[in-house]
Parts: sequence; C-alpha cells; structure tokens
Amino acid sequence: MKKAKTIIILFLLCYSFNLIAQDSLLQTELTFYPFFHYKKLSGIGTETFINNNNNKGPSFLVAFPLRKKINLSIGLIFSQNSMESYFNDSTQKFYPDPRYTDISSYPLTYIYHYKYSELNIGIPIFINYKLLQNTKFISFISSGIEFDIWSYSIRIHEIYPIEPINKEVYYNSGFNSLLDETKYNFNISLTIKYFPLKHFGILIKPFATYNLAFDKYSLQYGLGVGICYR
Repeated sequence: MKKAKTIIILFLLCYSFNLIAQDSLLQTELTFYPFFHYKKLSGIGTETFINNNNNKGPSFLVAFPLRKKINLSIGLIFSQNSMESYFNDSTQKFYPDPRYTDISSYPLTYIYHYKYSELNIGIPIFINYKLLQNTKFISFISSGIEFDIWSYSIRIHEIYPIEPINKEVYYNSGFNSLLDETKYNFNISLTIKYFPLKHFGILIKPFATYNLAFDKYSLQYGLGVGICYR
C-alpha cells in the first residue's frame, strides 16, 4: 500500500512538472530591438549642442497560462539612455604670450561638456491575448507595464579650452523607488511567432511604449525580432 501511494505521488508530481514545463516555463522568448525609434533631441547652434540616445533590449519573457486564450508574461528587459551636451563660452583672458615677455590678452573659448549615461534593468508584466494558434504560427496581442527596478548611471562634467582643466565623474547605482513615475512604461505590442521546428521558432514584435512621465519624449515605438521556445 505504501509503495502504491509513493508511485501515485511520484506520478502526479511528474505529471504536474510536465504540465508546467509545457504550458508555462518553457514558453519563453528572447527579443532584440534593432528597429527602435526614440524621440531624439538634438540641436546645433552657436553655443550649444545636445544629443539624446536611447536603446531598448534585449528582453527575456516567460509565459504562464491563465485561461485558454490568456496568459501572463513576466521577465527582464534591459535599456540604455544617454545624453550629451556641449556649451561654448568665449571670454577674454590674460595669458602669457610665449613670443613676448609681457602679459597679453586674447580670446579663449571654454567648452563645457556634460555627459549622462544610464543602464536600466526592468521587470515587464504583460497580459497576452491569443489571436491565432496552429502547428506553425502563434500570434497574440499584449499590454502591460514595465518598471525599471534597478539603474546604474554615470555623469561626467568637463571644462576645457583645449585639454580638460576640470573633470568631475559621478557614479550611482541602486534600486529605484516604486513611486517614481518616470521608471514606469505602458507597453502594447503584437507578437507573431513562426515555428519551422517543433520547439524552436522566430518572432517579430511591433510595439509602442509610453513613459508615465507624460512629457513630449514619452512615446517610443519600434520592431523587435527574436527567438522563442515552446
């Protein structure tokens, strides 16, 4: 009797593990975002130059079924933001002129250089609704929130006429506040998966994301490509 109970328990555990492996944990995807559009602020004038860059991905998602056509995706997503600016300030300074023994005055242009880079690790939580599924194709729409849970940033300040005469570097890293709305992104996407092999496939993912800071640079969109396993 004891042996029979043990066999039944082991059978149920194996069956449960098989269901988890088939229906959730092994439904994974790794997506890259080479076609990513971002709101770019750049300007060249007599005094200033500003350039912003944003990069998204890769992301890794695991799907957990909730209902027949609905599942929950959770995972990790990486992003990188950078901003660089220059400000020119011409001023009249007194410096020794090497050709003469006296002190001469001539204009000197100071350049103020500021650079900021930030690496974010976020946790996306999406609800997916399945539109189509057959032996080769799966498509679904997704909507949810991405929260940048951890950030690493570096700021560099430089002042120089020809070579840097003053340089300050600041590093910062740590977990972000759950109350910081700039760390939240609302995301909507359409995913199409094609499986030329039984378990392995490729995917494309047009998407749009909106940062909850609600400024004019919040909207971003693009196309992700990746690989998937079922």
